[in-house]
Amino acid sequence: MGADTRRRAAAALGRILEEGRGGSPRRGGLHPGSERGIALLLVLVMIVFMAAYVVDFNYEARVKYLQAAQSRDQARAFYLAKSGVQIYVLLLSFGRNVASDEMARSFMTQFGLNPDDALWQSIPFIDTAILRALVVGTGTAGTGSDATRGEGPADAGGETGEALGAEDVERSRDAGGSGMRKGFLDFDGDFKAEVSDEDRKINLNMMTDLAAQVATLQENPVGLELYGLMAPRQYDKLFTDELKIDRWELIGNLLDWTDPDTQRSAGLGGYEDSLYDRADARFPYSTKNSKFDSLPEAQLVAGVTDKVYSLFSPSWTVHGSGKVNVNTAEAPVLWGLVRAFAAPSATDESVTQAVQQVMTQRALFRFANVNDFVSLLSGHVALKDDGAALKSAVSTSSKTFRLTSTGYVRDASSTVEVILTYSSGARYRIESWKEE
Repeated sequence: MGADTRRRAAAALGRILEEGRGGSPRRGGLHPGSERGIALLLVLVMIVFMAAYVVDFNYEARVKYLQAAQSRDQARAFYLAKSGVQIYVLLLSFGRNVASDEMARSFMTQFGLNPDDALWQSIPFIDTAILRALVVGTGTAGTGSDATRGEGPADAGGETGEALGAEDVERSRDAGGSGMRKGFLDFDGDFKAEVSDEDRKINLNMMTDLAAQVATLQENPVGLELYGLMAPRQYDKLFTDELKIDRWELIGNLLDWTDPDTQRSAGLGGYEDSLYDRADARFPYSTKNSKFDSLPEAQLVAGVTDKVYSLFSPSWTVHGSGKVNVNTAEAPVLWGLVRAFAAPSATDESVTQAVQQVMTQRALFRFANVNDFVSLLSGHVALKDDGAALKSAVSTSSKTFRLTSTGYVRDASSTVEVILTYSSGARYRIESWKEE
């Protein structure tokens, strides 16, 4: 290579280095400010990703917070519902203890009260929302609001507030300064509890127990009561046109579901499972051959359609001793009872008149014993065997009760339904416990 060539190469290299230090850019090269543009773009992308992450994190935190609050309220609602049940257990047990005292029993009888049922019948339901509305106006109890419980904002007098009020300070002093004493209704949420006796209804399970004591279904006392319940002429069209079976066949199906044999009752004969395991049945099954565990189970029985269940199930039960309490039974059950044990010569009009007299009498004074009830009926309708069979099928007090209590805390609610049976005194056993 000659000297001229080396000089030209050195000059070209010098021009390239000069361009790299700030000279004119070559075609296809990077702009000197392009590095600053990339950095800005990266910053914007990072901001977008960080914003999305923060929003997602905040959303998940909010959802978890609301879930925790809902779980807390649900737990509070459940224990409020359980409290309502326990209150009625206390009232029922106390009432039975009072009734066991001869002096108290004699005193209550003089005033036409049934010692066994007077207490729970006088308080058929407890609703803390109503109680709260009544006592707030008098200022004798807390309102149950968030402010009263110290869960509200500072300006509502909560725990973060600056002042508690003279009455709250005085309560705190009475409690020895260890904490604020709460009033009767000073709790979060409300509950409504109700009590009703199962002995005011016809016990389907007792039909099986009595079946061994009689020759035919038509002699079964519970079967007679069910027939009396279904006997009114207003149900004729239901059986003849819709069900296309008579009343005794439906009653026989109820018995066949629970009795241990496999033969159909009501004088029909045949295999009882043939009603359920037919080849054309969509869901074939067989009879249970055991007692009903719950009343909705009766809907599995052949002939017990939705309409039949809605019409008659309010008068049915699967709990209790089987003796109907005439002091609490509703008019359809009373009508069925009287119709079942009335003489064949008795008319529907005389039965209706007798039931009306019973309803009028017990509105003033409860029947103290079964003899008083039968004596009143005898004056209006002829009874079989002078009412001897009727006396063995009824009572004037209840031992089996359904307690239903629902707790409410904001949007959460919980219901507890308990069925219990008292034996002697205040001793009881739980027949059923259901939570919703």
